[in-house]
Amino acid sequence: MRNSAIAPIRSVPDAIAEIRIQDDLIEALRAAKNMRGLSNEWCDLTGDMAKGQTDKCLGPSRLKGLSRFLFGMYLRQFAVKLVLVPDTDMERIMRPKWEGRDIKNVRVDAGRISKTLLDRARPYVLRELGQNGARARWGKQRKKTVEIESAAPQEQPIPINRAPKTKRHTEGKHDKPKGSIACPSPLLP
Repeated sequence: MRNSAIAPIRSVPDAIAEIRIQDDLIEALRAAKNMRGLSNEWCDLTGDMAKGQTDKCLGPSRLKGLSRFLFGMYLRQFAVKLVLVPDTDMERIMRPKWEGRDIKNVRVDAGRISKTLLDRARPYVLRELGQNGARARWGKQRKKTVEIESAAPQEQPIPINRAPKTKRHTEGKHDKPKGSIACPSPLLP
């Protein structure tokens, strides 16, 4: 997206169509294609699109919608551009609605935060939230351990979040001498 000022409109030479709704836009693109004498197959081939894509977008069935990519591609292929001009009839209808609206909820200077920026910031925010949560959770545990240490400095405190270490197996048939292999083969020593 370019950060350039809006170009002033000098004149509208030989307008192909007047567009008020999306159906008008599709009709205008169809008219521009026919004006240049281009086929749907040619549009698909030169636009690097799947076979039948132009039929699905500009054809009578309109099975596919017009995406930003296709809109730009068709404008380039048909060598046309979109020029917006003020509509005095619609302005007369809309002016009372513009003037009568409540502007205290209109955010002029504060823009939205983009999804990309939120995606980039999310790991840092979540890491900080996790660290704060860990400090809140384990900070209390540390205070309890410090209280135990100060009460009995000669004894080693048992961590609160860990069970005491015990012997896993008792003496019995499952014990193996060190270095032995648990294999029933008579060929191995």
